[in-house]
This record gives sequence, structure tokens and C-alpha cells, in this order.
Amino acid sequence: NASILIKPNPNKGIFTVEGKIEGMQLIQIDVLNSIGQIMYSSKPEKVDFTFSHQVNMRHASPDVYFVRIYLGASIFQEKIVIQ
Repeated sequence: NASILIKPNPNKGIFTVEGKIEGMQLIQIDVLNSIGQIMYSSKPEKVDFTFSHQVNMRHASPDVYFVRIYLGASIFQEKIVIQ
């Protein structure tokens, strides 16, 4: 089981993805625009129990985006708003 939080939301293009997981897992974070283009992609990294990753998308236009989090064999997706 994982607990994931994206904050702040809405934001100005800088936000943090943080969470608590069970054991060590591989995580990768992608941010997609409304037509599915990848606007940001982190390098895969191993995390253990807790993680915090800051995303800088100040270059992005104000819009709705989707944060896709690959965590081990699971995929989580959350909607964010960049103002």
C-alpha cells in the first residue's frame, strides 16, 4: 500500500510529490499534458519507505496536467492545475 500526496495543487509550476510506501521500490514520475504528451519525466530511482520529489515546471503554460507515478508494479495518476 502507498500513500501519495501532491502539493500544492493548484500551483505556479513547482510542486512536490511525496509519499509513504512499504519497503524499497523503484519510482518514476511523469507529468503529461491534456493530450498525453510527456512534459516532465524523472529518472527512475530507488526509494525506501518515504519519498519526496520536487517537480519544476515553471516553463509550462497554465493548464490541467496529469502526474503519473510509477511505483514498483503500480501506477498512480493525479490531476494537477498549473496557474
